[in-house]
Amino acid sequence: MRLVHNPQLAFGQVPIEELVIDPRSRDDIPAVLKGIQQLYGNRALREQIFAVLERHLLGNSSAAAECTAPSSAQPDPGRGRPGLDLWTVLVLALLKQGLKCDFDRLAELANKHSDVRCLLGLAGPGCGPQFSHRSVVRNVSLITPALLQELNQLVVQQGLSLLGVPEQQPLKARVDSFVVETNVHYPTDVSLLWDALRCLLRVVVAACGASGLAGWRQSEHWQRKAYKLFQRVRTAGRRQGRKGRRQVRLYLRTARQLVQRAEQSQRQLAACGAEAAVLAEIERLLGHARRQVEQIERRVLQGETIPHEEKVFSIFEEHTRWCAKGKPGRTVELGVPVAVVESEQQFVLNWQVLWSEQDVEVACPLVRATQAQYPQLQACSFDKGFHSGANRAGLC
Repeated sequence: MRLVHNPQLAFGQVPIEELVIDPRSRDDIPAVLKGIQQLYGNRALREQIFAVLERHLLGNSSAAAECTAPSSAQPDPGRGRPGLDLWTVLVLALLKQGLKCDFDRLAELANKHSDVRCLLGLAGPGCGPQFSHRSVVRNVSLITPALLQELNQLVVQQGLSLLGVPEQQPLKARVDSFVVETNVHYPTDVSLLWDALRCLLRVVVAACGASGLAGWRQSEHWQRKAYKLFQRVRTAGRRQGRKGRRQVRLYLRTARQLVQRAEQSQRQLAACGAEAAVLAEIERLLGHARRQVEQIERRVLQGETIPHEEKVFSIFEEHTRWCAKGKPGRTVELGVPVAVVESEQQFVLNWQVLWSEQDVEVACPLVRATQAQYPQLQACSFDKGFHSGANRAGLC
């Protein structure tokens, strides 16, 4: 069972509209809370937001609401155990985005911060329901990009109204991109191979132990040996020469031995009926290890230049890209570029994550999609990364 919002006040609960937020606070939490309170205080806007939440989430909440309807039928939000209100889910998602925090801090705020709990429609800390980490993760993950896009459109319209911008007044915007950095270390081919080997060892040893398979009694010895060779290669790489290449050969030989043993264990695990997810993870790590062994051999021992499109910059966040945007002091950024369309009033009208595209490839589609949402958009400015003759002709 899941409600959009429960307007019934409990003892000790302050109405959301009457919550007093310190306007002089220099922390980021009050600023985000003030914006959310503004959304709730406008009744017409609130009803529109609730309608969007109900349309997007009530039909897809079987996992979090744990409905009792059959899997083949549409989940009934009125049946099953109580789930989080959709308003609570939205507030938690906005806090996570606005504060750029992880789920651990988000759960702590939801349970211990009095102003946050008041905005969620709850009593103060220690009173009312508490949120587990798992519940926060599963519910906030229900917020999809499509839902955020619709909510953003409502928020932009409300913001323009507050600034006194007429609804039909032409809008001007700028298009730019920035890199959302991923949590990765600086990638080298030898360090990526070490990442693949140590993770492969951990997963295979755990899977074999759970399945009762032998063969990895000396797993700690193998890990220490691989790490020692990795350190020698990293140190010798600064000097190069014959000694460096010899250390690379020893490192690659040990890596191949570990890969072969892991492949053998993978076949044994598949024969004894191991979980498909475990086998898929082993295969993923094996693929990374094989690729890095091949690339190190080609680059160091054969003197070949590895093409950029063949490289991977993290085995943990495989979507990481090598971005060289020419910024002063930041020659290289590791992450994923995001293109945004920002109005002259500094509202974000639209965005697109560039998983593999370049700026010049998304200029026309992004502006056309933004014009479909905001017909009053009449002019856009770009930086040089978006310029091409085709884009100039297509947008004029």
